[in-house]
Amino acid sequence: MRYNHKKLIMIGIFLFILSSIGCYLSPNFNIMMVSYAIAGIGMAVYGPMSTTIIGEILPAQKRAGAIGIIVAGMSISYLVGALVVGYLAGASGWRSTYLLYSIPVSILSLVMVTIGIPTKQVDARTSSGSYFDGFKAVLTNISANACLICYVLSSAAWQYSLAYSVSFVRQRFLLSTSSASIFMLGTSLVFTIGSLTSGRIINRYGRKLTTVISTFLLGALTIIGPFLYNFGIYAVLAVVICVFSGMMMTGIRSLTLEQVPRFRGTIMSLNYASM
Repeated sequence: MRYNHKKLIMIGIFLFILSSIGCYLSPNFNIMMVSYAIAGIGMAVYGPMSTTIIGEILPAQKRAGAIGIIVAGMSISYLVGALVVGYLAGASGWRSTYLLYSIPVSILSLVMVTIGIPTKQVDARTSSGSYFDGFKAVLTNISANACLICYVLSSAAWQYSLAYSVSFVRQRFLLSTSSASIFMLGTSLVFTIGSLTSGRIINRYGRKLTTVISTFLLGALTIIGPFLYNFGIYAVLAVVICVFSGMMMTGIRSLTLEQVPRFRGTIMSLNYASM
């Protein structure tokens, strides 16, 4: 509410860098855990602000597409990071993953944010309010609360796929580790595609309708998945689930961002906390 959102994003990324350096230099496990926790603080700052700033610097018709790119970027970074970190750890030890990947990527991100994001002054009407005014405005808004509850429930459905799908296909269909990895890679790429294409769908059909339909289909198909015993059918279902999950993640964030425009930072912070 009181500080420039771009600077907050930069602080979040700086905490990622600080965390990575601490993990790289840590002489024991306790120092490692403290250093790792700093990254959690960084994400708590960076995550909400990365979405909030979209509402501040982009017109309404471009916001959904930008959020879709952010959601897709998370999926891509997960895929690339898993491959790179696995290779570096095997070749040079786990410390090299911080020195050769995490720190350079974070520094590059900080430079890109510094150069690429325009600086926007904090709205005087917002900065002059009490810290609790933002929470009061959000928590007394029925539609804002509906969005937050929707995000909790839809995230629960998606977390099932993230946490258990690979173990499920290995146990149910007796897939090898390499085959399960290829399955995860394919579904993650489909999630990325669903996120990137959702911006156009949202602009055409609206944030609310896209969110409702994608969330409903995500939940319904997730329930069906464990009852399938044919891998081909399950793989097709998993692909469809990933498409709708990408749409859901983009749609609900886009919808939530528009609920209380004066306190976007507050509602997106609550959005990430609910996740």
